[in-house]
Amino acid sequence: MSQSVYLNDEIVALEEAKISVLDHGFLYGNGLFETMRAYKNYHVFRLRQHLDRLFRSADVIRLKIEYSAEAIETAILETLAANALSDSGYVRLTISQGSGAPGPDPTTCEKPTLLIVAKPFTPYPEELYQNGAAAIVSDIRRNPQSPIPRLKSLNYLENILARFQSRDVGAQESIFLDTDGYVAEGTMSNIFFVKSGELYTPSTECPILPGITRAVVLEMASKVGITIREGQWQLEQLLAADEAFLTNSLMEVMPLTRIDSACINDGEPVRFTHRRLWLTGEMTKELMTLYKRQVEMEME
Repeated sequence: MSQSVYLNDEIVALEEAKISVLDHGFLYGNGLFETMRAYKNYHVFRLRQHLDRLFRSADVIRLKIEYSAEAIETAILETLAANALSDSGYVRLTISQGSGAPGPDPTTCEKPTLLIVAKPFTPYPEELYQNGAAAIVSDIRRNPQSPIPRLKSLNYLENILARFQSRDVGAQESIFLDTDGYVAEGTMSNIFFVKSGELYTPSTECPILPGITRAVVLEMASKVGITIREGQWQLEQLLAADEAFLTNSLMEVMPLTRIDSACINDGEPVRFTHRRLWLTGEMTKELMTLYKRQVEMEME
């Protein structure tokens, strides 16, 4: 069966979908996207939270979305159904300022371009969840004063360049620091680490994308009584962690066990006095399980 996409109010065959060469998303990266994961029965996990973030980001870049959240939700479900993805799927929503004059003036754009692509989801290798992912520290720095890191925008070149750096050495992710040297995020993920039974993550005051999966993990951790520390953290603190993991909507919760040449805790058990004892990887495993349970519960 050929793939179908949703483009500007209709479902069309992928090979028939056409976007103007004067679209400002193509010319200037003036647009936004959301990547989502669909599970059984066309259930897109936390779909409304993804759309809420989309509309908030659109306000920042002055992109007027001419669709309601309900209309976009319906369009996503129609796209999944058109591709017979009732069991699982990858969903990518892209919206740009649309076609306009060939100059960086979005006021010349008449109507936004909305594209929804859905395809079968290819899981990450199981060994990454068993043994953990490897990351490097990118030499590209996030600017705390810029609004761009906090938006899921089409300005994605820094992320692509950093991913080239990680792939060149066989790692799965690159970690950005900000210009002050604090840990920010991965190219496609938010970062968490564990120290002495407490959960740490860069706060949304840092130049990071406020991830949907990140929010779910914080919600679950709070419910089971894990102490959460959001703030600015030095790379040395991350490297000295007892555990670390990455999150995004596709990978869910993935252990992070190596950064550059350093192993997170070298795989040795951690001993400390705390009301709840965690061994290396145990909190990560717990949150991985809780996340899957949350998905299953919301599917019902």
